[in-house]
Amino acid sequence: MPITPEICPHCGEAIGGQKIYSERNLLLEVVGLAYRKHHLMDDSIAWEELSDQLHDVLCNVMGDELYQKWLKEVCK
Repeated sequence: MPITPEICPHCGEAIGGQKIYSERNLLLEVVGLAYRKHHLMDDSIAWEELSDQLHDVLCNVMGDELYQKWLKEVCK
């Protein structure tokens, strides 16, 4: 029985299993940092560090082109 690849919710293309697993781990790590900073008031995480991490993970998961398109939409 063939394995059905996962589909990227952003672009609709098939994603290799290892890539989606890696991206999920990155997302979980950065969401954890955001939660710690915003809700647990964790001062060991600097705002600039969190901002950089969020930017990097969004670009990695969405891709630069989709990130730029999304950024234009939210900054209207």
